[in-house]
Amino acid sequence: MHFIPAGDLRPDQYHHFHSLDNNRWKSAGVQPGRSWRASHLSACHQHFCRNPADQYQPYGSKQNRFDHSSNSEWNGARTQQPCNHAMKLPAQRSRPFASRQKATIQQGAATLIMTVILLLAVGLMVLYTNRAAIMEQRLSANEIRTKQAFAAASAGLDQALAYMRKGGIDQDKNGVPDVITPNTLTSSSGTPSYYQALYCDPLDIPYTTCPATHGTALSCTLPPAALPQPVVPMDLSRVGIISCGWSDDDSSVQRIVQLAGFSPSLGGSISTPVTSRGTANLLTGGASILNYFNDLTVWSGGALLGQSNTGKTFIRDEVSNPIASLSDPYRNVGNSPGCNNPPTGYQCSTQGANLGHDTVSNDTKLSSLSSDGFFQYFFGQTPVAYRDSTATWVVDPGSVLATSNSTSLNSIVNMQDNAIWVEGNASLPGNIGTQDHPVVLIVNGDFDMSANSVINGLVYVTGNITGNGSPTIYGAIVNAGSANVTGNLKVVFDPKVLGAASNLGQAARLQGSWRDW
Repeated sequence: MHFIPAGDLRPDQYHHFHSLDNNRWKSAGVQPGRSWRASHLSACHQHFCRNPADQYQPYGSKQNRFDHSSNSEWNGARTQQPCNHAMKLPAQRSRPFASRQKATIQQGAATLIMTVILLLAVGLMVLYTNRAAIMEQRLSANEIRTKQAFAAASAGLDQALAYMRKGGIDQDKNGVPDVITPNTLTSSSGTPSYYQALYCDPLDIPYTTCPATHGTALSCTLPPAALPQPVVPMDLSRVGIISCGWSDDDSSVQRIVQLAGFSPSLGGSISTPVTSRGTANLLTGGASILNYFNDLTVWSGGALLGQSNTGKTFIRDEVSNPIASLSDPYRNVGNSPGCNNPPTGYQCSTQGANLGHDTVSNDTKLSSLSSDGFFQYFFGQTPVAYRDSTATWVVDPGSVLATSNSTSLNSIVNMQDNAIWVEGNASLPGNIGTQDHPVVLIVNGDFDMSANSVINGLVYVTGNITGNGSPTIYGAIVNAGSANVTGNLKVVFDPKVLGAASNLGQAARLQGSWRDW
């Protein structure tokens, strides 16, 4: 029995021999018990039609896959006639090789499905990661713009405080807070942000909001009519600062609020026109001391010696003016009032050596104080601390201090709303302050009052006071040394001036008032 190699059979021949039933396999010479492949090939060999005119060529090849030239039986078989018992190809019922192909197809489909699922999963992961990256980028951009706006608002707040420290919030002296010019804050990368700052009454703060864009002007908003309203004119010593900051594209707006005020320039109230720790020989010349609001004109730790007949003090005439008022003309006293013709609303109390009840001398409460203790009695801190933390303008003609605002006394002429510190001896250079915008003038040395100048405010001298001029002081004068003035000094006690001068220290934030909402 001969076998035909499997590679020499065409697929249709496999189908032919597979479809033979058992009897036909037996008639074809298939031996029972042999393997399916061997029996299959044996049957194929016996029933294969060996027609020389129809030579078989292996499937898929122009030449035989196997060289049978050495096989005489195979070569001889090629000349044989077709088998007499060749069987008709029956209908195909099963395809074992197709089943194998089908199984292979099923395994490929599972792989394809898993691949698609994995691709979908990877795609979803990529989409999610991309979405998270975009969200993170947006959050980062929002955070950057928020920081830009906050930094700009902080810059506006600092600008407003610096403006206050430079000369108050009403530097044009029109009675209302000045408008701060809007500005731009540029980062190191060149990206701009914008800010505006505004001084408002503290009652306006809850109702004043920031505009949506930096190009719109910021303005104070009054409370509803049913609520308490700000006082007019506004108290310029304590204000609310509203600062708005915008990012470069106006997408973020930040609002910062801070209450600010001026540190006290006086430690307490002063009720005496002239106070001296030592002797107060202010009345040796033609000096005039006037107090319309109480019965105290001179308070001295030393004696009141050498008074001349032209020196005098005046107090309010309680008969004609039983109640003192700031609206009364108490400042209109003339150049050199006399006891025989006192100013309107006044009466003469002391003339020369005839001291009235309005003068107090040899008060050990004053004379027992040290120079620094005497200073602290009026200002609540030591001279050095006041100079460094409260004084807003420091003049150092001798250039002995590490820092100062000026070395010229002329820099304080016509100055207003400042606590002025002069280091060393000084002479009165000119007019300083007004009734509504007074000053605190502290001379850390001797003070020469020979000029005919006008000062509105409090004058404090750590050394001695001398002079023969005709200066006028509306407010009060305090002397830690001795006073010996021979000119026509005039001191008019003015509580309005002293009240305005009590908060002329450096601008400062009020603790606990900062908020960013």
